[in-house]
Amino acid sequence: MKQICLHTSCFIPHTFHVNVRILIIEDEPDLAEVYKMALEEQGCSIAGVHARPSGVFTDPALFPPPDVIILDEHLDGGGSGSESIAELRRAFPLVRIILATGDTHSVTPSAKPDAVLPKPFALKSLVETIARLVA
Repeated sequence: MKQICLHTSCFIPHTFHVNVRILIIEDEPDLAEVYKMALEEQGCSIAGVHARPSGVFTDPALFPPPDVIILDEHLDGGGSGSESIAELRRAFPLVRIILATGDTHSVTPSAKPDAVLPKPFALKSLVETIARLVA
């Protein structure tokens, strides 16, 4: 089994000086947990972790709304993150959306995420992208 270091402070130089609320929409629980642990270590507040976008609209923990959504492109059940962006923006007008995908060619051109991170990516890239979006 491959081991990864979750102690991000050794390789991520950024710590957020404001409380950045993050919503994670990722259907791979282990990967969602890695994101969660790494971002909490950086001082982010995790507003929620969901496997599908549909669950976020009834989650009372999302008020106040998140600052950033990390959205997986390929979700179980055949849905795509790209197709959910417009609905997420209607629900959370000021949110910044990071689309995480192993296939950048599958991103719907009209989706217009604020950033696309091609998987696999370093946690450092995720933190730097969030820092850039909330600056």
